[in-house]
Amino acid sequence: MHICHVYKDIYPPIVGGIEKFISLLVQEQKQWAKITVIVCSRKIHSYKESREGIDFIYVGEWGRLLSSPISPLFPFFIKNIKPDLFVVHSPNPLAELSVLIGKRGRPYVVRYHSDVVRQKLTMKLYSPIFYNFLNKANFIIPTSDIYVKNSPFLSSFWDKCRTLPLGIDFQKFLQPNNQQVKEIQSRYGSSFVFFCGVHRYYKGIHVLIKSAPYISVPIIIAGDGPERRKLEEMAKYISSKNIHFIGSISDTELVQYLHACSIFVFPSIARSEAFGLSIIEAHSAGKPVVATKLGTGVEWANLDGITGINVPPNNELALANAIQFLLDNNEIRQTMGQNAQKRVQSEFDIKITARKEFDLYRSAIN
Repeated sequence: MHICHVYKDIYPPIVGGIEKFISLLVQEQKQWAKITVIVCSRKIHSYKESREGIDFIYVGEWGRLLSSPISPLFPFFIKNIKPDLFVVHSPNPLAELSVLIGKRGRPYVVRYHSDVVRQKLTMKLYSPIFYNFLNKANFIIPTSDIYVKNSPFLSSFWDKCRTLPLGIDFQKFLQPNNQQVKEIQSRYGSSFVFFCGVHRYYKGIHVLIKSAPYISVPIIIAGDGPERRKLEEMAKYISSKNIHFIGSISDTELVQYLHACSIFVFPSIARSEAFGLSIIEAHSAGKPVVATKLGTGVEWANLDGITGINVPPNNELALANAIQFLLDNNEIRQTMGQNAQKRVQSEFDIKITARKEFDLYRSAIN
């Protein structure tokens, strides 16, 4: 069996929740099938490489418009490959159009990561094509039932939806380097709040910064992205001395910071945040999460009152109050962290997710 995953980027080198998930997913699925991954190269030229038993095709692009690659050759690469099944990771108009044009009667399933939220005018023009794309899919695989219920697109395709959460390799989060954890805590204190993610508008980092004057411990913000410079200027304007930007960190460093912190914060503000893989990573390290109520899978990833606290988005006082409540109540914080860690092992293991998803692929082919 030959499965072809289609998206715009892959990890490495691109750091992001979807990119990381696809990378983990194909590493598991290569034991059951031949796997090809087609993405854009972020360069003008195209190239191919095989890595760890997986074929990667990087298609040249001219740049990006509204976060979507401009790659005239992408449909031709799709047309020339002949897998048994395409797995299209959505949203990604380039991949969706390319598969519609070039699939040549081959089946495809849609791994539905998020609605398009910000580009409303563009989506009005594109929506007829997008509905056609979803309609012709054998299955649609969203990350949570709550997202299907609240999605303006998926609500029309209940019969096609087969919900499966994202998964992670939780084992790598279980064994920190205790010496490095102690070094981090000696730098920032034995209790601090932690955020790690790409600095994009919908991540709500600006809300976390606004909450800083009401929080009694340091706030460590890791990661990079298009909003970083503006956020750093905002932190200076607020003049709160407990905010620390530390830039991009490696996967190994992430494990140490998650074990060193007291609470992980996930303050996203828009439905672009459909699930929140970072929440599951923090849970793997036994940490409770303060997240937001978006009507998306974020509320499924972080169960309010069980694995953490969910608050209204864009509300710095609610965010600060929830964080401070957990800081002040050690027993509750520890219990939530333990609940979270147990839940990850039973529900978000990438080995389980990858197998269930692969079984859906087989049923689509059959």
